[in-house]
Amino acid sequence: MPESEPDAAIATLIQPARGKQHEPDAEKARYREVREKAANNPEVVQLREKMANTSDPEARKVAAMSYSEALFANMRKLDSSLSERIDRMEGATKRRIEAGKPLIE
Repeated sequence: MPESEPDAAIATLIQPARGKQHEPDAEKARYREVREKAANNPEVVQLREKMANTSDPEARKVAAMSYSEALFANMRKLDSSLSERIDRMEGATKRRIEAGKPLIE
């Protein structure tokens, strides 16, 4: 094997693949786009309004969980390729709700 071949292989492993460095930005933009579309789904809008209009803290938690479950389920239907990111965000959202932090100010 010529000496330059292993060096070329190592250089390929060290350097980022072309186009790959912008994938997170593209995925983030696509996520925002899908989230916006899902948030405009009539069922999701109704659940968001119910959550916003609930004053009892425990009822608000239940309403927030229902809203977030519907939102993330709708997002998965719109673009299943974002499932990993959606799963992470859903987990973070559920932890926020369980901690009693508001989703809407």
